[in-house]
Amino acid sequence: MAGKKRFLVDVGIKDLPFPIRAISMVDPDGQHTIANISVSARIMREFEARWIDKFIQIIHQHKDKIGTKTLSVNILDYLKDLEATAVKIDFTYPYFIEKLTPISKEKVSREVSLHVCVTGLFHDRKGKDTL
Repeated sequence: MAGKKRFLVDVGIKDLPFPIRAISMVDPDGQHTIANISVSARIMREFEARWIDKFIQIIHQHKDKIGTKTLSVNILDYLKDLEATAVKIDFTYPYFIEKLTPISKEKVSREVSLHVCVTGLFHDRKGKDTL
């Protein structure tokens, strides 16, 4: 067999604290918070040395628009830029919502911990993206 063999390798980072703006239907401009980000990807071995730099660049590109609706779009950038065949992304972050107290009807902020995960998205070498 002529040429080098190409092998897949799994790479990832776990619980990277990162400032984000979490968007929602209630707050389309986003709420500033700190997310713990975990990403794992299956990439070709020749990209193993530079994947972390590319990963940090992608996070910075999307830090102002992270939410449940945007992650499925953002993951395509991870797939294409990392030249990955599979990517799994986890974001865990606190989010604050305002509630009214039952008796005094005063507004109070309540923390809600959110976990958003996008997984199992594959990108074939012909450019077709599938779930």
